[in-house]
Amino acid sequence: MVAAPARTKLTLAGLSTVVAIVLAVAALPQARGDGTRASADDEGLVRYLTAGKLQFTRQQTQSGRCPARCVVYRFVCSADCSVKTTTRITLPGADVVRRIPGSYQAGVPRVIAVTPGARDRRRILRNLAKAKVKTKLKARGNLGGLDLDLRTFRFKR
Repeated sequence: MVAAPARTKLTLAGLSTVVAIVLAVAALPQARGDGTRASADDEGLVRYLTAGKLQFTRQQTQSGRCPARCVVYRFVCSADCSVKTTTRITLPGADVVRRIPGSYQAGVPRVIAVTPGARDRRRILRNLAKAKVKTKLKARGNLGGLDLDLRTFRFKR
């Protein structure tokens, strides 16, 4: 005798679990074709283009080469907006804080380069494993929209 196949019941709890998993996967940030990942907040005025860990080296920026070791991260505005960036490098002891305001055009990637003083550069190099870079982008659109994006980076060793 052949046993009849077991019937499965799709309960309301099982269905809601499947729907929750599908929605969670759809909400994950997608990879971009240029090697960068979008930030989790794609609908805002501003989003980060930098992913992963930051380098603490001499780097090329839009305004030329950093005169000394600097911290560089990138972002882009989805509409014309004014952005206040705050970069806080947390170290054992006192933190290094830099604020840079500016107005930016939509769709043009921007680079923020923060060059700490010589004393702070030595502290960062000594404590590279413990150091973190906490960034805040506060964007105000020309039409009145407001967006606040926060991100914490670590340094490459």
